[in-house]
Amino acid sequence: MKVAVRQDYGVDSRSSHDHEAAKKPTAALSFQTPGNSDKTASRVERLPARAPKTLRLDKAGFFVVLPQAATGLIICEHYENSGRLAHVIEGRKAAVIAATVIEQGLLTQLDHAAYLGRELTKAEIALNTGSHYEQDAALGILPSKKSQSTEACEMLKGVRLAVIDEIHAFAGDDRGWHLLAVLERISRLAGRELQRIGLSATVGNPEELLEWMAGHCEGSKRVLNPQTQASAAETDVRLDYVGSLQNAAEKSA
Repeated sequence: MKVAVRQDYGVDSRSSHDHEAAKKPTAALSFQTPGNSDKTASRVERLPARAPKTLRLDKAGFFVVLPQAATGLIICEHYENSGRLAHVIEGRKAAVIAATVIEQGLLTQLDHAAYLGRELTKAEIALNTGSHYEQDAALGILPSKKSQSTEACEMLKGVRLAVIDEIHAFAGDDRGWHLLAVLERISRLAGRELQRIGLSATVGNPEELLEWMAGHCEGSKRVLNPQTQASAAETDVRLDYVGSLQNAAEKSA
């Protein structure tokens, strides 16, 4: 906001002394808003909000936010990108938890900080309103969330192994890091280290994929690659060119 000073003279007819004093300049303030100034408005750049073109994985890791209705606490779990649980931050206020995360250097990207702040705020609102919280989803109401949560924890206590089909589709993808975080949480609920079995028929680097899937598991690791009975020399490969629908129908018959 701009402030302009204008010199004004007042007139008072009560006496000559007052009349002379009144002629002295007095300062009056007038205000000019940026909206009334073309010069000011021309310096303001308006930027339309857009979704990011690419999502980058923070080298410092990722977070899982878990509001606890029974205790009123927000649990913020920090995982390394390998899937190892590195830190657990507990608090009742989203702003305090976010400040602790930043102070400890647990994230390195501004977009990641904005994301975490949004999720922590959602978790705090969920606790204050009794709403159901789910990370990366809108707040909603789930009437029997407490009983469902308890039943899920009881069910997962008996888990001993996890089988991931088409494991190659997760490696190197954001879903892969989420998968590792889920496996870590199931291990905590089960109270034991899970046996992890990954299945794929299109992996060229199974040893690297094995290390990624194992995370920080301390058990033995191995690649199982069953040998087929037919050797490469015995494999029969045929190439056929179908030039028309009529030809395709004849060959399929």
